[in-house]
Amino acid sequence: MNLLFPDKLWNYKNFNMVTELDIAGEFIYDGMHTFNQLEVIDQDSMLFSFLYHVSVGLERLQKIILVLFEKFTIINHEEFEKSLITHSNVELNRRICKSTELKLNSRENEFLQLIATFYKSARYHRFNFESQYSNEQQMVADFYSKVYSSG
Repeated sequence: MNLLFPDKLWNYKNFNMVTELDIAGEFIYDGMHTFNQLEVIDQDSMLFSFLYHVSVGLERLQKIILVLFEKFTIINHEEFEKSLITHSNVELNRRICKSTELKLNSRENEFLQLIATFYKSARYHRFNFESQYSNEQQMVADFYSKVYSSG
């Protein structure tokens, strides 16, 4: 037993998650920095970098929230840890809403859907022989049109 940190769960939720927060913040910052450098939507590599970094950063941030709010113990921590092995921002958000009072608006939910779709399938589309070129451009244009045309 460690006399300085006798509670492993407390240590995990505090020290591990503060490091994870730094990592998530770096991903989000890098994505937003790239987005701010975009001059036009057809800069494929920059658009990809924005979507990739933001999707990973938000995913990691969502997992931190789950660590802090979902109920688990030292006894069932392995099951909980396995449940975090996902890349679905939408599913992670569903779990967050179940464990907290957080409710996202339609625009925020659409953005989560955009980055979830990007991460699950669109990030590999150039490796598919029959794929549409510049898929990210179309996804972002569709998102913008959907969430900003209604008002």
